Order: sequence, then structure tokens, then C-alpha cells
Amino acid sequence: MVKKEKSKFGIMDVARLVGIQPTLLNKFIQRGKYGIRASVRAGEGHGRQRFFGEADLYGIALVYWLFESGLRSEAIQYVLNQICGGRLRSSANDAASNVPRQTNQMLVITREARTGFAKYPKQEATFMDAELISVIVSENQIGLIVIIPVGRLYAFLREEMETK
Repeated sequence: MVKKEKSKFGIMDVARLVGIQPTLLNKFIQRGKYGIRASVRAGEGHGRQRFFGEADLYGIALVYWLFESGLRSEAIQYVLNQICGGRLRSSANDAASNVPRQTNQMLVITREARTGFAKYPKQEATFMDAELISVIVSENQIGLIVIIPVGRLYAFLREEMETK
């Protein structure tokens, strides 16, 4: 699987680089989830291949890591919105462009249990240095904490894109 240009990836390249199953990626695209789309070429019609750019790969990777961490669709969209400063219906690509690229950066998502008849639990997504994670963990008494090493994952993805 050879890409034709530096920032042009077919769906199988994306699947291999990110680690996502092609069927799951196709579901995200077909359902219009998180603004994931092939920005280089949409691939409409029978036999037309989709092509994705580097920004698409980072956005797909971010959503996939959130999905793999166990978050549901609404929670994933809420994290994307929070990463984009609270803007509603933020896309995966927009959120990915706001992720710090230092290898020691972690995306920390804290969620509290729903109380009463609340439709949504209290949730906060922040980026922090790996050394500060223990403070969050020790201070959190009743909530869930999801920690995604986005800096290292993005560095690995960047290396894979450069070597393939």
C-alpha cells in the first residue's frame, strides 16, 4: 500500500496507520459522525476511492482513541467540543489541531456519576503534563478518569506516516 503523495492516504492506509478497522472507519464516515470525511477526495460513486490528508488522520486517530477508551458517541462529541473551547458540533479535525504535540502531554477526561435526573454527567477534558496525572488521580474521589497519552500516540502516528 503505497501512498501517491505525502499527505494523501487511502482508506486501507488510514486503517493500518491508525489501527482502526476499515468497517468502523466507514461507519464513522457514513453516519457523518464527528465531521470525519475524506478531505482530499470524497470517493463518491461505485469504485471511487476516498483519500484522506494528514489532518484527517489525526482527527480519525483522536476519535478512535476516545472510542477505544470506552466513551460513547455523545461523550466523544462532548470531548471534541471541549477541546475546541466549547464550540458545539466541533469536528474531529478541529479538535485534533488543538491537541498539544509534546510527547509528555496527556488528554485527561474526568467524569462524575449522574446525579438525580441529570441527563448528562459532569465531564471535563483537559491536557496536562504526564507528571501531573498523579495529582488528578489522588484528588478524584468519586469520578471516572480516562487518560489518553495523546502526545506519544501522535508522535507514533507521525513517525508511521513518515516511514510509510
